[in-house]
Parts: sequence; C-alpha cells; structure tokens
Amino acid sequence: MSDGRICMIAYWFPPFYGGAGAQALRLAQRLAALGQPVDIVTVNHKGTALPQEVIDGVQVYRLAVRGKMMGRLRPFLFSLKALFFLLRRRRQYDIIHFHGAYLQLVPLLPPLHWLGKKTLIKMTLMDTDDPMTIRRRRSGRLLFPVIRMAGAVVAISGELAASYRQSGLPPERLARIPNGVDTEVFRPDTAVRQQMRRDLGIAFDAPVVLFVGEVGPRKGVDILLAAWESVQSQFPQAVLLLVGLPNKALEPYGRPFHQHVAQIAAVHPANIRALGQQPQIQRFYQMADIFVLPSRQEGLPNSTLEAMAVGLPIVASRIGGNIDLLRDNENGLLVPAADEQALAEALRHFLSDPAFARQLGDAARQTAVTHYALPVVAQKYLKLYRDLRETN
Repeated sequence: MSDGRICMIAYWFPPFYGGAGAQALRLAQRLAALGQPVDIVTVNHKGTALPQEVIDGVQVYRLAVRGKMMGRLRPFLFSLKALFFLLRRRRQYDIIHFHGAYLQLVPLLPPLHWLGKKTLIKMTLMDTDDPMTIRRRRSGRLLFPVIRMAGAVVAISGELAASYRQSGLPPERLARIPNGVDTEVFRPDTAVRQQMRRDLGIAFDAPVVLFVGEVGPRKGVDILLAAWESVQSQFPQAVLLLVGLPNKALEPYGRPFHQHVAQIAAVHPANIRALGQQPQIQRFYQMADIFVLPSRQEGLPNSTLEAMAVGLPIVASRIGGNIDLLRDNENGLLVPAADEQALAEALRHFLSDPAFARQLGDAARQTAVTHYALPVVAQKYLKLYRDLRETN
C-alpha cells in the first residue's frame, strides 16, 4: 500500500489521441491495482467528455477551458485551473507527476515547490521537451529554471537521458524508466487474425504491413509511401494498413497530409488503406505480419512496444527510443531515418524470408515481456515515489 495519493497532470489524455496520455492512463491503472491511489487531471478539450469519471480504479478530472481566448493561451489557462484544483486539495496529494516538460509547467510547479510538494516530470519526446532543446528556445529562460525545481525527471529513452545530462541539471535527479505495455492485451492471437482479415476483406495469405501512429511527416509516412511502391512491385499481394489520425501539417506537400495519403492510396486501393483511428487497436497488430515505423522523431513509441508485445517483426528508423527497444537483426530491423531505399529493402527482407521474420518477432515479444511489461515499469515508479517521499 502507498503512503499517499499521486496526482498526475496530463494535458493530452484519452479519449483524445496521444501516446503520453495513453501511457499516463495505463501506468495509473497498474499503480492503482498495486495499491497506489492515483488521480489524473487533464483538459476537457471539446467539452464533450465527462468532467469526472473513474476508469479502472483511476479517478479522472477533466477541467473545462472554454472561451474565445484560446489558441496558445489554452495550456496556461489549464495550468491556472489545475493549480487552483491542487491548492484546494493540497492535503490530498503528496506527489504531483507531470507528463511532459512543457511551458504550462511555469505557473504550476513553482507554487507546488514552495508548498513542499514532491514533484516529478516525465520527458516524452526528443527535440520537443528534452532539456537541451528547451535551453535553446527563447521560452527556455522561463521553463528551464522550473524544471530544475522538480524532485525527479524521468527519461524514457537513452537520447532523452543524454540531453538531460548535457544540460547541467542535477544528475542525481535523473531517473531512467521506459514506457510500458500491457503484454496480456497485446499478445499474439491467431483467431483474431482470421476474423479481422474476414472483416476487412483481406486474403488470409496476403502479407499485411501495419503502421500505427500519427499519419504525418514526423512519423515518416511520406517515406513509407515512397518505399511502398518499390515493395509492391516485388510483392503485389502485400497490403499496407495505415491506422491513426491524419496530421494537419501542410508540409512537405503544400496541402493537408491526409489528402496526400488519400491520393496515393487511390492509386492502389486494394493495397493501401488509410483506416483512421481505431478502437481495440491490439486487433490490428494481431492480424498483421509486419510492423513498420519510419519516424523522424520519437521518445519511446507506444506503437513499437505494442508491436513487440504481439510478436511482430518490426522495421523502424534508427532514432530515439527505437534504438533502446530494438537490436538490429536480433529483435527487429533498424534503418536510417528518411531513407526510403533502406526501408524498402528491410520490408522486402521480411516479406521474402518469413522464417527470419518470425524469429525476430518472437525475440521482440520476449524483450517486451521481460523489460517493458507494465508490472515491471510500475514497480520502478513505486520505487521512485518512495525515494521522493524520503527526500528532505
């Protein structure tokens, strides 16, 4: 049992898309099951979700931030509301756990620090909320001193940890804890594989390559689409599934990225399918043969962890947390970022050698179970919370 109650602050949180929010919920649920009470405070982004609800033992509070003064002010308005929320409940929580090192910490963390609350910040994405990136920004003059106040900073990947060490922040406050995955939900299931292929009208013997994530340039979908033409010329029956919300960025095509995806998919409608965001995402992993994630920028991607847990052979870019999760030619294939030729060659390697693909997929599953299963990760957080409570 715990010594106190944890409050997690997560600006993006289910049902709205985002890996950091999904991780917050999964971790909180596991901690609650282990006897550590956790509440989550987030934004009611569209005013349509319940302002309060309990999800598998986790109390979730969604704070309404409405009005015409939105845009860039929205995160700060949320921070002020969250601060008042925490001040009213200052005797209820002994540790405040922030998911993401962003500017909305500036109004929140200093008052909590002065009140003597224990705080920790989880960094989520390289080149976005890592300390060296923050220091290079003009806004870093506000945010960087605030990060220094935190009792602990969690790095989910080696890259994020290296950025922390280079920044001059107190080295003793750095903790390395990866994201976790539910290896009971995400596991191989041949029955689901057969049912999903029937539902989607995909032949049982057709090779299926799966992408899960934000459908946009950061995740390298443009590189994947360029590589796919080469892959399909050798494997015309192969099917590419894109599962995730479209990115609204206009670059690099001068129009919304999802329009580009739709245009490419229209050329081979039976072989490329952009399916959007999907419930029960584990079923898509379970029906696929190969997983691909050619990102340009990552933290420690949930989708790679999920594919590993299902036992899929994985092709991923050699960046960020992918390097922590995968060992090239042992439990996955790593290729240079933005290299469509290398990506196509890796996909063709798996498609032409199913035995090799299965071998790496089995190894990926074992890695996920041993090192990244939620019970393993939750225990590391429980130890960190205990250490924070024992500090002066």
